[in-house]
Amino acid sequence: MLAIVLLGWGVIAGSTLLFWWYSIEFAPTEEIRLNLAKKDGAPKVVGTLFGWVFALIIYGFMEFIRGVLKIFYNYLK
Repeated sequence: MLAIVLLGWGVIAGSTLLFWWYSIEFAPTEEIRLNLAKKDGAPKVVGTLFGWVFALIIYGFMEFIRGVLKIFYNYLK
């Protein structure tokens, strides 16, 4: 479970940083690029510091669905 949460945290943090880099790097105009670069960096910070929480929530949801499917499968037997 720890490996999944850490991997999920890395994916969430990495995708947040990649999104902001891509948005700034490939902005259609210089005005949009400067506007994006001046924006508050809160999404990057939240994604990096608390991405493990989101990964844990997603993991818990997947485990819940797996449990429900297991109950239905055993019920149908």
